[in-house]
Amino acid sequence: MVLTGKYKRFFLSKNPSQKRLLFFTRLMAFTEVIFFVLILLFILINFAFGQSIPSLDTDTFHRNIIRADNDVYADNIKTVRLRPEDVDSGLPIIRMNSSDVLHLSFDDLGADHHNYRFRIIHCTFDWKPSDLVSKDYQVGNGDDLVMPEFISDKTSPHYIAYGLDFPNKKIRPIISGNFLLIVFDDGGRIIITRRLMVVDSKVEVDASIHPATSLEYRRSKQEVDFSISCGSYEIENPFKEIQVAIYQNGRTDRIVTGLSPRFVKDHVLDYNYEEGNLFDGGNEFRSLDIRTFNTLGNNRIEMLRKDSAGFHIQIAEDAKRSSLKYSSACDMNGRFITKKNDDNLAWPPMEYCYVEFRLKAEAPLPKGTIYLAGSFTDWQLKNNYRMVYNETARRYEASVFMKQGRYDYEYVFAEDGFTSANESEIEGNHSETENSYMICVYQKDVNRRYDQLIGLKCVSSLRD
Repeated sequence: MVLTGKYKRFFLSKNPSQKRLLFFTRLMAFTEVIFFVLILLFILINFAFGQSIPSLDTDTFHRNIIRADNDVYADNIKTVRLRPEDVDSGLPIIRMNSSDVLHLSFDDLGADHHNYRFRIIHCTFDWKPSDLVSKDYQVGNGDDLVMPEFISDKTSPHYIAYGLDFPNKKIRPIISGNFLLIVFDDGGRIIITRRLMVVDSKVEVDASIHPATSLEYRRSKQEVDFSISCGSYEIENPFKEIQVAIYQNGRTDRIVTGLSPRFVKDHVLDYNYEEGNLFDGGNEFRSLDIRTFNTLGNNRIEMLRKDSAGFHIQIAEDAKRSSLKYSSACDMNGRFITKKNDDNLAWPPMEYCYVEFRLKAEAPLPKGTIYLAGSFTDWQLKNNYRMVYNETARRYEASVFMKQGRYDYEYVFAEDGFTSANESEIEGNHSETENSYMICVYQKDVNRRYDQLIGLKCVSSLRD
């Protein structure tokens, strides 16, 4: 190594004070490096074990580790519901500047009490975290407590019921759009995520549901035609500013997006398509009613027993419906409610039980798996709802841990290697099926960098 300039003069110097100064300077620099390395390791270790880092911006922290969908991330958390306060099976929608309130409830079957908290983040029309920070979309602190509502110590198993109302005095939205409500525990670990919408109505949506116009799909699919009337509300470029999303039965796995208006005339945007707005009609949902354990009043319950693990219920065996003609039935479009009917008593609280589902099948379906599906599964393919084929009994079976109530459900088939499933293999598709549709209209606010929800319409398909 060749020394030049001041370094050459320094190392050739015989002045001990200068050498001591260099030694301590280098020592301090080395110490700073070690210090920053230790801090980095601390952050990585805490992040790996799911702990919250108080010095991190919590908006960034949550955006980095969550999926903006309905989900549960802890095995001890059961029966999560987000619904309007006064509608037991309604959708989580709030009108801007109204008295609308949503209620989130869930049960903790763990042995320990937790101090749960919640917060919200704003999302784009397609459910990606927006660029806004909390002060841009809410009034109040970043998060708030989730309070226990009661302790169920007379049931098997015991559980603590938690609940919260939103908006509340501490947190409320100040803009419209899609939001994700996040519940996390006292260690900073996220346990629940739930979607909700805040609508600030500025346009009117008119819609009609009917069998597909195309002859190819007329008997199996439903067509959602609609128009958006802007009235006096100014939209400079609807082809660029407007995004629409159509939801079937409020499901997060049945959404159509990416539609542009066919034309605009007299402040009306027309979306009368023949293919881009099609949905499988599906079938009416199967129904399970376990609001009471009285088998005499429930013709679906074939067996009820209780052991050290709790209650066990075996329901009547189901059969494949894909080859049958359509048959009308009253359902809740895939939703569920929690309730008990025993003597109309509010106490003791609702019990949990293991429900044994059985689907008759002479042979297992090749190259795929059958799952139970409904809003109680978050419309996802989870192992808890996976059916296993019983060679001896020639049927698919699953034991599912459920709370007393009424449930809509169906059987879906997922091909190996795919993350989505179809219901037509087991349930069939019929254009006559009654389904509910929600049409959401978003406008991109260029100045404030977010998608505002300016219109929403819920409409039901009509039976012939």
